[in-house]
Amino acid sequence: MSELAIDPDKKFVIGEMAYFKLYYDHAVDHLRQLIREYMEAGRLEVAGGGWVMPDEAVTYFDDLIDQCMLGHEFLRKTFNKRPITAWQLDNFGFSAGALQLFYEMGFKVLYGSRVDYEDKAARHRRNAYEFIWAPKLKGRDTPMMMHILHNYYMQPSGYWFDMNVKDSNNHEPIRDSQHLMGGLQNNLQERAEHLVGYFRNEA
Repeated sequence: MSELAIDPDKKFVIGEMAYFKLYYDHAVDHLRQLIREYMEAGRLEVAGGGWVMPDEAVTYFDDLIDQCMLGHEFLRKTFNKRPITAWQLDNFGFSAGALQLFYEMGFKVLYGSRVDYEDKAARHRRNAYEFIWAPKLKGRDTPMMMHILHNYYMQPSGYWFDMNVKDSNNHEPIRDSQHLMGGLQNNLQERAEHLVGYFRNEA
């Protein structure tokens, strides 16, 4: 919330209401008011909005419905909001039955991540991460726009700045100060151009 207060151009997306409701319930009054204002202005967005992010492949349909209903009721009663984006980034598998339920709940688009590695490789070659998924269930189509994240839910390679993480990628810090010591150079322009190049290549 502090970052939203500092920078009016920033937005934040929350997915699971089990965590968000706990945060909201323990917030002081002026923070609750800020949360309501950010929600109304579209700077605090909800994707999915269920109590949790459910697995689809092994979850029984009434469990999926109940947990979504629990989260959506909290949003409706507290903010008079209803999410239209389904957000399934870390579930292991997608099912046509779950897609039908999301469709009937009023979701317009589904974002996902974990798909079969051969399917993902084929989509990468064709630049086909977005598609209409329309399984025919109960004799009728339930079409929904779907987008597969190309890099799961990770940051771009080379931009993970957690000091406790060691891997093979070059995570050079961004330095924008003009008064660096120890021979360090300002690299803001260079790193910005590198990041722009990364997104152009992925597009």
